Amino acid sequence: MWIPFFISSLFLLLLLEVPGFVLSRMMRFCRLDSILIAPLFSIALLEIVSIVISKLGIFATWVNLCLISFILAAIFLSCRLIDCSRKATMTESFFGHSNWVVLFLYCGVAFVVATKIFLLPLDGPSSFIQDSDNSFHLAVIRSFLDVGDFSTFNVGLYHDVPSSSILSIANGFYPAAWHLLAALVASFSGQDVAFAANVTNYVMVLFVFPSSVLLFFKTVFRDDLGVVVAGALVLFAFNSFPWGTLISVSGPLFPNTLGLMFVPACAAIFINFFSGCTKQFALSYVFAFLAGVLTLYFSHPNAVFTMAVLLAPYVVLRFSSWYIGKKQHADSAVSLSVRLISLAIPSLFILVIWIVCFINPALSNTVSFTWGITASHLQAIVNVLSLSFRLPAGNYLLAIFVAIGFFVLLRNNECSWLCFSYLIAAAIYIVGASSSGFIKHFLAGFWYTDPYRLGACAGLMAIPLAAAGLATFFSLAVKVFDRLGYELWAKFLACAVCLIFTWCALYINDFDLPGFGRVYTGLGDYHACSMLSNDSKRDNLFDPRERLFCKRVAEFLENDDGLIYNNADDGSAFAYPLYDLNLLYRRSAAEMLGNETCDNQTLRLHLDKLATNRDVQRILKENGIKYILNLDYGGEINDERCYYGYYTWDKWQGINSIKDSTPGLKLLMSEDDMRLYEIDYSSFS
Repeated sequence: MWIPFFISSLFLLLLLEVPGFVLSRMMRFCRLDSILIAPLFSIALLEIVSIVISKLGIFATWVNLCLISFILAAIFLSCRLIDCSRKATMTESFFGHSNWVVLFLYCGVAFVVATKIFLLPLDGPSSFIQDSDNSFHLAVIRSFLDVGDFSTFNVGLYHDVPSSSILSIANGFYPAAWHLLAALVASFSGQDVAFAANVTNYVMVLFVFPSSVLLFFKTVFRDDLGVVVAGALVLFAFNSFPWGTLISVSGPLFPNTLGLMFVPACAAIFINFFSGCTKQFALSYVFAFLAGVLTLYFSHPNAVFTMAVLLAPYVVLRFSSWYIGKKQHADSAVSLSVRLISLAIPSLFILVIWIVCFINPALSNTVSFTWGITASHLQAIVNVLSLSFRLPAGNYLLAIFVAIGFFVLLRNNECSWLCFSYLIAAAIYIVGASSSGFIKHFLAGFWYTDPYRLGACAGLMAIPLAAAGLATFFSLAVKVFDRLGYELWAKFLACAVCLIFTWCALYINDFDLPGFGRVYTGLGDYHACSMLSNDSKRDNLFDPRERLFCKRVAEFLENDDGLIYNNADDGSAFAYPLYDLNLLYRRSAAEMLGNETCDNQTLRLHLDKLATNRDVQRILKENGIKYILNLDYGGEINDERCYYGYYTWDKWQGINSIKDSTPGLKLLMSEDDMRLYEIDYSSFS
């Protein structure tokens, strides 16, 4: 199974690179920048193509979607070749030939870390985290494949259910760029959706994120190769991102992860437009930035607001420099009022845009969502300083590098804005994690006031600071070795030792220290979490016995499209994406029951009365429910059964009260505490 995994990874990598690379070259970006920007453009193109195909009513597969994308890319390439005299918008001479060495360094580090933290803990290529959020993500992929509609404007789990009095069925917009990629992988490989999800996440970590950060670093630190190289070493050292959203202890946030990974690349395009762009190439940058924003929006809208937080200080300081320069006469001092005005104008402009977005009805459900207080004010500040956020273990060495980098960049006029971006993101996290009320929603509402998402944003913006701090550390070490009069080989050896120590300190797992007990590290928590979450042999919500039973049910009902009633909290929701069972509940009950209908409640509480209760009989007939699947017969909570934390027996009283002898049911399959019943409509009174 691992050979198909890596073949599928190569397919997805080519899919992310080829169309976007051609588009980038057409817009006259240099070769290296085209490679780094390519995934941003490819996803925008794939999303547009999938939307058009959906509107035309064409059944989408990896073949026609990729074919159309590649044909469009070829057309754009031909347009570029016609005008081959036009030079690239940016040259590759920032670091000369070192550019390509740095690219391989970033990809090499990504391969080692992604394999260690993400790939190795997987219990096979089709391993999956059994969290409620993941039940939805996998179900969306399955829905895409079943109906052949990959459009982000027509996302839903019930395309095959024309109507229902039980569920509020509504298809509509959802940021589904991640699901689109996973569906293309599943369509190409013929493997299950969990396999496709793992391939997608692996390629995201392996290439998408490092290429995005490298483009940002070579844009911002174009004269400092040391910081750019250091970026490769600290890129994956933050527990809050990408691991805090990719391997989350509160649910994997795959779309959010993809969106945040693209933020640095999109920000780099914006910065290049204002810092290194001539009028001749302005249109290329505008088009590239709009395509980038489109990709962020299709990945996850809050990525757009994360980019806004990142770039807001840059815009303010850039405008301030321009305004002061315009008002300043030769050899004259700049008045305080001019300085204040230069800062106030762009700040007010950004504030107005923020307010407009906050009061936008389309975002009302997002900004009004409330996460409870997860830390005191002091604890939230400590979480930021230690880079632990919601985890018990901090990244203390990394925190030192961030602190060093903060003060180093603060003295750098060109890069000081990065410090303010981090301060704003950290402040939003502190407010979101430790307070309540209007200010919390106003500042953190675009991220659902979720401390995990807010911590991820802060971690993302701390990466440049950590790189600057690490580069400063090694620069000081070299100077110390110089003063001590070490030979070249000795200095090289000493730096190698420091590098190895730093690497181990940043990426080491939890370990036992004799005499002190267990030592918990920042990334060790996520490695352990991933090992536990992906262990298929342990008792879990959807354990191996239940998976095998559902697979047998799928084979038994292969040619029967009758709707199956199930308990959304007993793990059966995963049987829809994995085995294509025609279930009523295709994700966890936490969201499915949020806007519950009266008919839904009636079945939940009184399903066992189906032989005599006329309301139950009516609801079953109207919705075409033919079978009942119960993976935890009786519904009792014990050590051998796993449910979501909010599960109670009485919430599913109807299905939990069903016995093998319940009138109106015919037992079709039985194994241990797992049951499949067929509803006998002829027995209804």
